[in-house]
Amino acid sequence: MEKNARLFALINYALADAAIATWEAKYYYNFWRPILGVRQAIEPSLADPNWTPLGSPADGAGTDFTPPFPSFVSGHSTFGSACFEMLRLFYNRDNIRFRFQSDEYNGKTIDSNTGRVRPEKNTNISLIH
Repeated sequence: MEKNARLFALINYALADAAIATWEAKYYYNFWRPILGVRQAIEPSLADPNWTPLGSPADGAGTDFTPPFPSFVSGHSTFGSACFEMLRLFYNRDNIRFRFQSDEYNGKTIDSNTGRVRPEKNTNISLIH
């Protein structure tokens, strides 16, 4: 129990540091979100004023969901990397088995992993797909 408490505390410290660094960078670079870039393209012939993002809240309902803060740097990537790195440092190994169940689509997506490298890479490219 004490070991778990220490791990959760360390992960939360890493996530807090990641959040501070990420949001400082987001507002420093102030990079537009895709919905604005596509709808208001610099080249008018490339603009699509009716484009909508595919992302959605956890219940899968709603349209035009887009967070109210700049897109770069990716919070998902930063938080995922901070968490996986803390797990690696805490256990002093990469081959940590776990299952992940996504909140998207009401938890229907389940992924089993045998190490941190693949899920960390998936987290880092998650906003591209």
